[in-house]
Amino acid sequence: HLRESRGTFVSIQSALSYRGIPLQGGYCASKAALRAFFESARVEIQKAGWDVAVSAVLPGAINTPQFDRDRQKTGLQPQPVPPIYEPEPFAAGVLHCCERPVRELPLGWGAQKLLWGQKISPRAGDFVLRRMGWSGQTTGAPKPLDAPDNLFSPMPGDPGAHGRFDSRSRRSTLWTSARLLVARAREPRRVG
Repeated sequence: HLRESRGTFVSIQSALSYRGIPLQGGYCASKAALRAFFESARVEIQKAGWDVAVSAVLPGAINTPQFDRDRQKTGLQPQPVPPIYEPEPFAAGVLHCCERPVRELPLGWGAQKLLWGQKISPRAGDFVLRRMGWSGQTTGAPKPLDAPDNLFSPMPGDPGAHGRFDSRSRRSTLWTSARLLVARAREPRRVG
């Protein structure tokens, strides 16, 4: 169906598909697998001559309810690694990729820094993660190890899109906005 519609496949990945971090090995591995799968698919689609774009969205830390619903084994309340963004800039980036495909779109300055850091000096990233990789992922508040989670089954109720970190979250991302403006400026002008 995608081939006939000449559409765009938008893959929601993570900046952590490029860099594993402590306490999230399984998550990082699954996102890296997605990245590799869609890189392969992109080339296969191109070779087949299909007019289908493949965009990868690489968000950084987003304020979603997942941090209250994930299983954790630290005894501390998880949090997104700052800087934290609200879900709306992420949704705007996904919509942009649907309408104007971009090969890869890091969402947020934190995501972009992580990608550049991994390419320029992975050892520096190791150093930073050894010092802050654990503390940056928790609020420091206790959370019981047996707290309800969604590992094996969904939790009841609709948690919405926002998590508990609204007061600490950025409502926009200047970096991503600038990146999207540059992408729009490079588009060919349509006549008629």
